[in-house]
Amino acid sequence: EIYCTEVTGSFFEVAMSAHEQDSFLIAMCENAEVFFGMLAAIDVENSQAWNPEDLKRIFKVVADEVGFSKLNSKVKAKMREWVDATLKESLGAVGRDNEEQVRIKLSYATTLCATARWDEALDLYEQCLTVCKEVDGEHGLSVAAIYNNKALVYQSKGESGDCLDLFQAALNIRRRALGPRHRLVADTLNNIGIEFRRQGRFADALSVYDEALQIRLLMAGEMAISTTRENSLSPAEEHDQLSVADSFHNIGIVYDAKGAYERAIKNYQRALDIRISILGKNHLDVAVSLNNLATVYESQVPDKKNV
Repeated sequence: EIYCTEVTGSFFEVAMSAHEQDSFLIAMCENAEVFFGMLAAIDVENSQAWNPEDLKRIFKVVADEVGFSKLNSKVKAKMREWVDATLKESLGAVGRDNEEQVRIKLSYATTLCATARWDEALDLYEQCLTVCKEVDGEHGLSVAAIYNNKALVYQSKGESGDCLDLFQAALNIRRRALGPRHRLVADTLNNIGIEFRRQGRFADALSVYDEALQIRLLMAGEMAISTTRENSLSPAEEHDQLSVADSFHNIGIVYDAKGAYERAIKNYQRALDIRISILGKNHLDVAVSLNNLATVYESQVPDKKNV
């Protein structure tokens, strides 16, 4: 159906009741990343139809006219456009108080970032920051979140100027409000480490990466040490352990850049083991870990013609 709207120039809409639309907006405001994670996982070849013969005919048309890979891209783009329009329309709805407007604007900013519309996202973050400072005060957690998100946008744009100051402001607020051992503190430290690494400040990057790792190991507990799973994990437990894997991976990148290949391999391997145990072998993050390991092994081979 989405492909038909594309080739015929028809208007695309998702039919929802008023209650369903409100629920969707609430879900997007609470965690837009869930939606974009679902969007990233779309694969047309996994589609189903009530009549198997219909599915065969549809798949033949897809294969002959557009191809599955290209159609996946079209479906994702069309859904992003629809979410963008839905959030933008909701901003103009009457009767929404400042708090609700801020939630929607923050969710909309997330969709803008997903499509690299950095300047529009920064404008929304600045609007929200003004309101959040008035409501929560200069040291509110909502203010810290916006500082962190603005820094991520500048980082994505390759503009390092204000990144560290914004990350540091977010870190100071989160430490004060949440204590030194909290997931958000670890996430902010990790972001600071990424910026240090981008600037070639490897010693500083390792320092904050290690601090983030220690917090994440504490959050994950003993399960992060073992890569064998006897029981299923909750989404929160999986998130904690994948965060540990991310820390090991980031530390490996720094050692790799420094030419400390044995330490790089050790950290890459620990990240890989955790990722396989949680995500399985056929996941993009697993592929990234394998690729980085292969690159390190290749760099240690004197005659690369034989690699």
